[in-house]
Amino acid sequence: MSSQNFTELTHFLLVAQYQSFVKAGDKLGISSSAISHSVKRLEDRLGVRLFNRTTRSVTLTEVGSKLYADLTPLFKSIDERVDSITEFLDEPRGTIRMNVSTIDAETIVYPRLKQLLLDYPKINLELSIDDSFVDIVSESQDMGIRFGNDVGENFIVVQVSPPTRFGLFASTEYLKKYGTPKIVEDLAQHQTIGMKLANNRSETPWEFQIGNERKLYTPKSHFLTLPNLTLIKQAVLDGLGITLALPESFEKEIAEGKVAEVLKKYSITYEPRYLYYSSRKGNTTAFKMVVDALRYKES
Repeated sequence: MSSQNFTELTHFLLVAQYQSFVKAGDKLGISSSAISHSVKRLEDRLGVRLFNRTTRSVTLTEVGSKLYADLTPLFKSIDERVDSITEFLDEPRGTIRMNVSTIDAETIVYPRLKQLLLDYPKINLELSIDDSFVDIVSESQDMGIRFGNDVGENFIVVQVSPPTRFGLFASTEYLKKYGTPKIVEDLAQHQTIGMKLANNRSETPWEFQIGNERKLYTPKSHFLTLPNLTLIKQAVLDGLGITLALPESFEKEIAEGKVAEVLKKYSITYEPRYLYYSSRKGNTTAFKMVVDALRYKES
């Protein structure tokens, strides 16, 4: 069917529905004379009169009534198909690739996105767990999480956590066996668990607030050095030593009395963690919903 025929039939249906050329024109935002000429072309092409016209009324002829009855369900079906396509396009969908650390995956990403993924099953999330910071562009990641918002001018940042505090943690069994350190220097007499990332030759330093100064603590040698947070947490729970970590890493175990924080007065609070992504991304509904779900909201 040509576009002209479709237009003429659409005009016919509207005139039949409203029984008025004026109202049909108002519905489409065109003049009543344009509607009248369109219907006249349809009548000429079919060789029949579809409407009885008087100065006061417009009514369907017998043939017009039959055509209206035949076309109405067909055009309704077309409208439904168009609506279904609109709903399909509006439904959030797509794959979001994200690079995050173990602790961010466990304490930020999963808790905040699990309901979104349940509500919108066509949003796919691919998490790359890496406790070092990577170039999300070169690694084909859509977004990442890191400390601080200094990520470059081509990135958009969204705060996803309050200011972040690091503390020292050990199992209560370890502390019963070896005692609790009272000052930073006491750590030299304890078994400490450090982290050395797979792509970094140096160990992650420990930093403490001593008086008005921030000082790095560099033990001669950690009792145990591990490459990721999951192993470090397990080592602490197994009573192998003291480690530097985020409090939320041991939130459950602290509540259960299995882990305790030591030297808390020396702990340092750093900048919040931020979600960051390229300014060229973020246009899809799914992307925007993920960003909003991860956004930090003060309670």
